[in-house]
Amino acid sequence: MLQPYKLLFLFPFTSLVSLNTNAQSADSLISAHKPGHTVFPATRIHASKRRNKDIYIDSIALKDPGFRDPNKAMWRSIILPGWGQVYNRKAWKAPIVYAELGTTAGLFVYNYKWFKRFQYAYNVAFNIQNGTDSLTGPNFAKVYERLKRPFFLTGGINGNGLQSRRGAFRQDMDYALVFFLIGWALNVVDATVDAHLSGFNVGSKLSLQVQPPPLNQDTKMGIGLAMQLQ
Repeated sequence: MLQPYKLLFLFPFTSLVSLNTNAQSADSLISAHKPGHTVFPATRIHASKRRNKDIYIDSIALKDPGFRDPNKAMWRSIILPGWGQVYNRKAWKAPIVYAELGTTAGLFVYNYKWFKRFQYAYNVAFNIQNGTDSLTGPNFAKVYERLKRPFFLTGGINGNGLQSRRGAFRQDMDYALVFFLIGWALNVVDATVDAHLSGFNVGSKLSLQVQPPPLNQDTKMGIGLAMQLQ
């Protein structure tokens, strides 16, 4: 540990270092503000880049009326499935999107209802087997009617059967949710890719020909495809 009198000797050096650092900072600021040069804040630079990007997209849209902004298509599809397809002027895809999402959503609701029915029936059967409930109690009366006879009244209480069917409906419910999310994601990808391809002009002279390949002594007979882009 430095003694107090040694700190007195170090004080001038630390002061010089501090002054030198401040001087360099000041010099860097002065050199940045040379005559004829203008320094813009970072926010203005980012805003300028955004404006340039918007101008670039607008210029493409003016040259090609069929151009669509991929960002707009993406966000519209995220907010509302099918909206991006309508924005890309491909409204015929929207019914396909809603058919997939509607089917998976319907399967989820269907399996969820049966899962809850089997869940309640299994809880009642478990309590009856443990002696805390009975077939004449109010809880058994709330069991779904189609589950009473096969799982309670015919051959005794079938708790294992209720548990197995409950697990099957739970699995189907999870699958339906996964496919619903996949369909939503594919809807976003489809709209974004279509928007990117809207500015891609292939041309009217696209041709595809089927012709035999050139023959020589080392090649065999075959058929080749030749595509010509102009």
